[in-house]
Amino acid sequence: MPEKREFSDRIRSRIHVRDASLTIIATEGTQTEKHYFEELSSTSWYHNSKVRVAVLDYIQADSDPEDVLEMLDGFRRQFLLHTGDQLWLVIDVDHRKDRTNRTRLERELVAILGRYNKKHPDPNDFLPHLRAAIEQAQALDIHPDDRWPNDLGSRVYRLAVAIING
Repeated sequence: MPEKREFSDRIRSRIHVRDASLTIIATEGTQTEKHYFEELSSTSWYHNSKVRVAVLDYIQADSDPEDVLEMLDGFRRQFLLHTGDQLWLVIDVDHRKDRTNRTRLERELVAILGRYNKKHPDPNDFLPHLRAAIEQAQALDIHPDDRWPNDLGSRVYRLAVAIING
């Protein structure tokens, strides 16, 4: 279980802005997911002034979904949330790597983009295509009323919609 800790001043400052809804994201990744969601919420592509996004800092290198959930629960217990605020848990299930030490998704990105650096992704490779990706993900989500996908799939598109539309 992660150590008990205080949340950063950066996250605290976003909580005190109450003219906007707050979207708190806990991920098991320590860098990549944080970068993606912070870029999505702050760039000129899809910035929504009515939504404040904070990605909790997960400092463990070994990902454990239960620890990430506990971190999110700790945040919920520590702060007063308002109507419209959202808590999101993002867990990556594509951990199988090939001999190049890349996941299937990473290999596909290299094939499409010609390059891909997981630690320093270029948001300009992805954000211009986000609306099309959301539409495609919605069409592929054959059980949208289920809490999470039971087959291969993702519900990250829902988080992107929440950030873009508020």
